[in-house]
Parts: sequence; C-alpha cells; structure tokens
Amino acid sequence: MAPEIKFLLAVFWLFLPAAFANMAPVFLRRLPILTAPMDFGRSLAGKRILGDNKTWRGFFSGVFASLVVIEFQSCLYPFPAGMTIIDYESENIIWFGLALGLGAILGDAAESFIKRRLGILPGKSFFIVDQIDWILGAVLASSFFYSWSFSTWLAAILMFGFLHSLVNIIGYWFGLKRNKF
Repeated sequence: MAPEIKFLLAVFWLFLPAAFANMAPVFLRRLPILTAPMDFGRSLAGKRILGDNKTWRGFFSGVFASLVVIEFQSCLYPFPAGMTIIDYESENIIWFGLALGLGAILGDAAESFIKRRLGILPGKSFFIVDQIDWILGAVLASSFFYSWSFSTWLAAILMFGFLHSLVNIIGYWFGLKRNKF
C-alpha cells in the first residue's frame, strides 16, 4: 500500500472518535432526555449564547460516542497493523477519547457562539466554519495527549471537512438534518 494512502487511513482511524462525537447529537436528537439547551436559554448582549440546538443531550451523547469508539479501537489494536498513529496500549486512550469528544462538541459550541454574535440563525449555514469547527476543537483539546504534526492536522481538516459535508447531505436526504450544510 502506498505510504500516502496508509497515512490517510491512519489519520482517519485516529480521528474517528471525534467524528462520531460530532455525529451522535444528530442521530439522537429525537430522544426526549436532556433536551435543555447548554446555555439554559440565557442571552449575552441581547443574543442567545448558543441557541436551542446545543443541548445537554448532544453534549453527553457526543462525548459518550467518542469514548465508545476509542474503546472499540483499543479492543481491535494492533489492527489495523501499521496504520495507527498512536499506540493504544501505552497511551491513556480514555483521556484521549474524552479529549477528542469534548473538543469536537465544544468546538461546535464555540462556532455556535460566534454565529449568534454574527446574527446567523441556528441551523443556518456558516460555510467552511461549519465543516471544520469540531475538527479544530478536537485537535486543540487532544493536543494535551497527542502532538499533532502539521500534516496530520491538515489531513484531518481536509478529509473530515469533506466527509462532514457528505454526511450532512446524506443526513438531509434521510430527514435527520434540516439543511444540507
């Protein structure tokens, strides 16, 4: 297998917990639990802090999804042989998974905060930023446990930025998302 393909697969594998953290709130949005908004309906300077779409259900389901995925990955380790960037046996993968999940969810929340300040309505597109907010959050939070190289960071942004858009379109077709982006 070409080294470039191996590298991209390794980045994909490494970032999978954050991707599931980002997707979990969408798939579980119809669950009637923890529906309170993370900002508890409060405003800042006359504008909602985050909005109704950022709920505690989404927060906890995202973090939980990340932990489940990284635990699954650690059970499969050393598979896929030669295509993992971290050593799941020597790293504290629970903390790493927690950081990826929290980072993804909080990166998305930070983007919502910015959208509210700019007057962009909840659910409306903030192109490019919508695709990479959770990625940047996950990279930043997990950098306490993993030293991201520029090439790994860039590959994660490009790969998952594209995949995020693709998954959103599919979610829209299946009625899970209200807009395509």
